[in-house]
Formats: sequence, C-alpha cells, structure tokens
Amino acid sequence: MTVALSIKPQAQADIDERAASLNDEAFELAERFLAELHHVFDRLTAFPAFGPPFPTANHPDLRRVILPTLPLSVFYRPTRTGIEVLRVLHQAQDIPPLLDDL
Repeated sequence: MTVALSIKPQAQADIDERAASLNDEAFELAERFLAELHHVFDRLTAFPAFGPPFPTANHPDLRRVILPTLPLSVFYRPTRTGIEVLRVLHQAQDIPPLLDDL
C-alpha cells in the first residue's frame, strides 16, 4: 500500500535551488539529483519508515534519507495520511538550526 506524499514549500524551494545550482555545474548532475530524489520519494510512499529517525527538539518524529550518490538528505515525517517532506539539505550545511525553523 502506498501513501500520499506532500512536499512542503521550504522543501520545494530546497529542491528548486539545488537543481538550479547543479544544472549550472552540469546538466547530467541535476538530472541525477532529480532522479535520485524521485526514487527516494517512491520508496517513502511505499515504506514510510524507510529512513532512520532523526529527532530534533521541535520534531521528535522526524526521519532522514540520504540520497544514494549525492551528499543530500531528505528530511520527512510520516503522518496519519501520508508523508510530509520538510527539507532537502546538503550534508555540509548546519542542519539542526535549519530543521528547528520549520
């Protein structure tokens, strides 16, 4: 059984910004990012507990999935009705403050 996937506005902004940035470097890299991201989204809708827990003080139910070949993480939380993607961040970023501001 698959569940619905909701991409929150900040996560969509993260995705758009990263895709544009990677496209400036190499079109193939941007395509790979989007393909890996969609693969992760497909996995999450089929297996909502796929990513290990990544709890924060403000979000104890937060989970994280790292993209297969890129240093990027999808932060999400399962809900009663589906999956909410909250952020898509580079692993070199200072992640905790970015997640606390959700």
